[in-house]
Amino acid sequence: MYISTVGARPDRNNELIDSHFATDQALINSGLAWTILRMSVYGHATRRRETRRSLWLLRGCSRSACGYAVRDDIAAAAAGILATPGHEGMNHATGPVSIGQPEIAETIAKAAGKQISFKEMTAAEHRASLEATAIPAPLVQIFAGFQAALRAGIFDLVTGDVGRLSGKQAESPLEFLARNLASTVSGARG
Repeated sequence: MYISTVGARPDRNNELIDSHFATDQALINSGLAWTILRMSVYGHATRRRETRRSLWLLRGCSRSACGYAVRDDIAAAAAGILATPGHEGMNHATGPVSIGQPEIAETIAKAAGKQISFKEMTAAEHRASLEATAIPAPLVQIFAGFQAALRAGIFDLVTGDVGRLSGKQAESPLEFLARNLASTVSGARG
């Protein structure tokens, strides 16, 4: 089994997406039995991004929707592949719904009890914010390419594969976010 990414495709401007596609193709053409689990963007990324920003403004690179998946659901799907037969081929670990940054901001606002605005960043603003940190240049390129893929809509995919492979429904990214923010907000108040 190989864990790849949703939207893997040839793209010389996006090393991460391109390398996953090359590996996918090598497995498919190997003549061996293969299973590829193409995972979506971690739902945890929505929480980490929020904690670095003011609770009054959420900035994101795109309004584009994404089928964010919770890590536990990706792990359960992978375990299902490894523990039971009959999963050869391509599988996609996604959340049960595709959402955008405005919906994430709305969920954070409800959990925090504050009005939160969403402001979309341009690709140039995003790259500049990355370059202003201590992130090495190759990672800036990977992160910028990842956001370009998000803007292009390649992560806007919802499947039932998590449920089929793990035997349980995938957690909604909004449920995950609300659950984690509720515990963070109540802990900060206590």
